[in-house]
Amino acid sequence: IRIKLNPNAKINSENINEYLLQTPIAKQIEFPIQKQDIQKEAQEIFKLLEETEVITATRTKTKLKEAPAAIYVISSQHIKERGYRTLSDALHDVPGMDFQHNYGIYPDLIHQRGLVGGMQRTLLYVDGIPDNNLNENAMLAGSVRFPLNNVERIEIISGPASALYGANAFNGIINIIMKDGATNPGNHVDVTWGSYEATKANSFSNPGASASFSARGASEGSSPMSYSVFGYYYQTDGPNMANINSLDPKQNGATKDNPNYNYKFDPFYKFSRDLCGNTMCNPDSNSVGYFWSPGYNVSKEKTYNITAKFSKGGFRFETVNWQYLQGQGTFPNGTQQIDTRRQGGLGVPGFQGSAWDFKSNSMLVGYNHKISETLSLDTEGIIRNSDVLNSSKEEYPNQTDPGAYYRSTDVTRSNNYSRPDYGYFGESRLNWNPTSKISTIFGVSARHFVVGKDYGSSDRYQYSNYALYLQQVYRPVEKLSLTFGFRRDYITTYGYASTPRVSAIYQATRDLTFKFLLGRAFREPSAIELFSQTQQRKPNASLTPEKLSSVEVGVAYRFTKDFYSSAQAYYNAISDLILQVQTTDSSIINNI
Repeated sequence: IRIKLNPNAKINSENINEYLLQTPIAKQIEFPIQKQDIQKEAQEIFKLLEETEVITATRTKTKLKEAPAAIYVISSQHIKERGYRTLSDALHDVPGMDFQHNYGIYPDLIHQRGLVGGMQRTLLYVDGIPDNNLNENAMLAGSVRFPLNNVERIEIISGPASALYGANAFNGIINIIMKDGATNPGNHVDVTWGSYEATKANSFSNPGASASFSARGASEGSSPMSYSVFGYYYQTDGPNMANINSLDPKQNGATKDNPNYNYKFDPFYKFSRDLCGNTMCNPDSNSVGYFWSPGYNVSKEKTYNITAKFSKGGFRFETVNWQYLQGQGTFPNGTQQIDTRRQGGLGVPGFQGSAWDFKSNSMLVGYNHKISETLSLDTEGIIRNSDVLNSSKEEYPNQTDPGAYYRSTDVTRSNNYSRPDYGYFGESRLNWNPTSKISTIFGVSARHFVVGKDYGSSDRYQYSNYALYLQQVYRPVEKLSLTFGFRRDYITTYGYASTPRVSAIYQATRDLTFKFLLGRAFREPSAIELFSQTQQRKPNASLTPEKLSSVEVGVAYRFTKDFYSSAQAYYNAISDLILQVQTTDSSIINNI
């Protein structure tokens, strides 16, 4: 019957296994199968999308339709069917996600629900381990391009979640959940090769290759140890942007003498562009548009990722490590930086090319102590290190125009960009579930940061965050679920922050669900916003947190067995938004 009802007509091995266990032969031969796992797998086959259990919204297992948030799930089946390679690939199909691709530094900028910025407003977790860069609180390189070869599912929350997760859960949360050895044993190896473009038949340029492996399993016994180990390597020359350019004079052609001048109707302007190949013959630092030289070759990527997790009883250990080496890509528009690496000759130096290299190492140790059938205490400690590597470097032309590529001695080179940052986190959560109607979480959290004040600086800045939070779920009747959350943070950089959350989930029928959400969130100024000082950036130690208040309503309905739809509408009120803008302040700080 199970096979007959399966919409994909897939033969499920658990049917055969369960039959074997129920025959007389099973009494004589011990099969390596647990009956409880068979029953659980049989239930999973026919589970509807809205019945999927998620953990990110409430930090406890909750059905998708009952989760007090707008939440999206990308399963391992979706990853396989749709060919997603990295986190960035998968997020392209999630509502409310906007992207900017620059093939360098980040190398993708991801913005959630229309709030553009440096990606500090969405928290990224890997199995509950934070993966945002410690200095910017941003999703950099190896985070954005996190490989999905060993991922069980990705849970994405849209909207504020500071009441449970604290600072920087401002506009959403992404939680990557890796495959587990106990529930998903198995091994795999894969190899991929390709190129970004074909120059001619049977000849490829800008090639790339990747390889990965995973090993998952569990020991036998009443208290088995499970393990899951994953490794990944990827290298490519990246896309070729050579000779793609279009520089115009100052936008709208406005000048001091004639602010209404429209250069697009100037016949000399058109003649100049045609003569010089779709760009102005003599663009300068005021020109707008884009310019990548004929020798562009700084889209390279070279990365590895190693994750491992082990669990036995209530104990768990996990480590997430990646390194991402990348060229400058198209991050600097115009001619502000040199976009090529090439050798010099005849005693003339060449260009070294700009590059940004990062690495991140995280380790979690946790223990879930079961006090009683209804009460447990979950405690974990996390050590993190995120670095800008010393191999990072930049080249700035002293005179910004396309001719800079012929003046290899007239550039400023910056090489000392090393910046190691450290974080030490500790958290305990008391979970109490006395009845099916009541679920309570009470938690305490402490986080300490030691971050570099700037690239190549030996100065370190230290600050801490301490918090208490409470979440109460109450189900007065079967169809109604109410959630109240409150968190109180103290941050040593500026003081206190309070973030409440209230939600009501009403299941009118089995197929129809309504959600109403009220919440607040805050984002603390990052270390780079407070203290970093470069030729392009001034520090601002007086910044205060960004604040967000949100009202959201949602409705979900299953029209047929194969068609489930949901929609959300929200209103966000944001204050004290931190932006990086051009300033006319000419004051000198630290001799800069």
